[in-house]
Amino acid sequence: MLKEVILIDDEPVTNLINCKILRKAGFAEQVQVFDNPEKAYQTILQNFQANRGIPDLIFLDLNMPGMTGWDFINQLHEQGCGRCSLCDTCYRWKVCILSSSIDERDITKATQFPQIIKYLPKPLSIEAIEKLKANWR
Repeated sequence: MLKEVILIDDEPVTNLINCKILRKAGFAEQVQVFDNPEKAYQTILQNFQANRGIPDLIFLDLNMPGMTGWDFINQLHEQGCGRCSLCDTCYRWKVCILSSSIDERDITKATQFPQIIKYLPKPLSIEAIEKLKANWR
């Protein structure tokens, strides 16, 4: 079981459903939910800068108003070295894209970021969480 997971999606109903699925699957001790990616980013960054650690995993939607999931990932990458895909700082952040987008460009783009460990289609399912749990060990 992971200690802390963050769920970022601008749709409150989707957040509620996904949060329930994560809890039912026993995936994490704590699930923190944000419907605003900017607020989520600021909270994560403040915790990181205050040496309070980082979440074990961030579930992230791509298509959100204002800051998109890609904007979020780019800013997160800049908090690493911002220059490479191999350094320890960049690899500390773990993100799972959770999106309704089936656009091949999005799926391909996700492979270009070391932080993105998985691309899952919405809605989240117990089966997908069980596979993540099995691969996490």
